Amino acid sequence: MNVKTITEISYVAFEHFNRMTKTNYTSDNVKLAFYDNLDMDKQYERFCEEYFPDRLMDNNELWNALASAFTGKDFDGIMIRRDFSGGQSDLFTVVPHELSHIWCTLNEIHTGDFYDRYRALSIF
Repeated sequence: MNVKTITEISYVAFEHFNRMTKTNYTSDNVKLAFYDNLDMDKQYERFCEEYFPDRLMDNNELWNALASAFTGKDFDGIMIRRDFSGGQSDLFTVVPHELSHIWCTLNEIHTGDFYDRYRALSIF
């Protein structure tokens, strides 16, 4: 699956998630980035430098992930494997799963700062 296809499916999954949960995730507020094992660290650093500078100090744990959600002050994001080996229906499941992480991180704690509060405990 190429990046163009992954992007298109991701945005269709955004629309589906928005309809089901009455949210408003779009390409304007959730940034996508792509990586594979060969450029994972470089893409992680680039994505964090551009949108999530506070995450640069985190351990990059993308090695075994199909995708990973990021939350930030101005944007949220999802990094997706460029070499995603599943089918389109698998990706259509993975993207809403990552959007759920974003929603929960920002909404499950009344102050909306789940990641900031619990990162200090070194469990992430």
